[in-house]
Amino acid sequence: MGKVYSSSFNSVVGTCVVDIRGYDEAVHSYLVQRGAVEWTGYYYSRGIMGNNFKSIHFPGSKPVHHGSDYTRLFMPNEDEAMLFSLAFGHLIISSHVKTIQKLIDANEAQTNY
Repeated sequence: MGKVYSSSFNSVVGTCVVDIRGYDEAVHSYLVQRGAVEWTGYYYSRGIMGNNFKSIHFPGSKPVHHGSDYTRLFMPNEDEAMLFSLAFGHLIISSHVKTIQKLIDANEAQTNY
């Protein structure tokens, strides 16, 4: 996980967190098309499986975090998070957005009967 200092984020938004597995060019392009821009603040992140995606973020939000086995997206609002879930719901492993997490939990309950 990259190193981010809390002092870098005075009054940020983006509390709509979505964790995914499988960040790739399609996800990256989608986020850019929805308004994410290159992160120019103090931050670094590991590359993902040899890919060197530029660090991006939605204006006013924290940058995308790339971990060793997942990527954490900071969406600017619940509407954007829900739209992302429609396009890439199969990649989502957890979310701080209650509506999305309820869908994940309901799906797991159905598959674990």
